[in-house]
Amino acid sequence: MVDAVFHHLSNLYKQLEEGSSIEDMDGVNLRVFRGSFVRAYRTCAIAQSYYTDVRKSLISMGCITMLRQGARNKPSVIILHKPPELGDYEVVKHSDLTPRLDPAILAQRVDDLARQIGGFNILEGFKDHEERLREMELRIEKISQGTTTPKRKINT
Repeated sequence: MVDAVFHHLSNLYKQLEEGSSIEDMDGVNLRVFRGSFVRAYRTCAIAQSYYTDVRKSLISMGCITMLRQGARNKPSVIILHKPPELGDYEVVKHSDLTPRLDPAILAQRVDDLARQIGGFNILEGFKDHEERLREMELRIEKISQGTTTPKRKINT
C-alpha cells in the first residue's frame, strides 16, 4: 500500500511541472518553476498538516531545489530535477537525519542581513570604533595624570 504522503508528493510535483519552463542557467538547461509554491500546494487540495512533510520530502529526495523562497510579491524559484520515486520516499520517510538548510532559506537569510546592514561597511565601522576608543583611552589617561582637564558639556 502506497503512503498518502507519496501521492501528495507526486501530485504536487506534477503541478509544479505543469507551471514550469526550461531555462538556461549558467549554460545548463533546467526545468524551473517560478510562482507560488503555496498556491501550487493548495491547487492539489492537500491538507495543510502535510505541508512540511511534503516540502521537506521533495527537497530531501532530490526532486526539487528551492533557489528562492517566495514572498508576497516575489515568486518562489524552484528547480525541478526528477519526479518522486517510491524507493527514494521510503528511504527519506525512515530517515532520522536532520535535513540541511536549503539554498532558498540561506539566500533569504543573506538578503535579510544585507537589508539590516544596508550600506554599512563593517570593516570601516570597526576601524572607526577602534580609533574613537583609542582617543577616549588617551583622554582618560591624560585626565588621570592631571595633564588635562575634562571637557564639560554645558546644557542649554
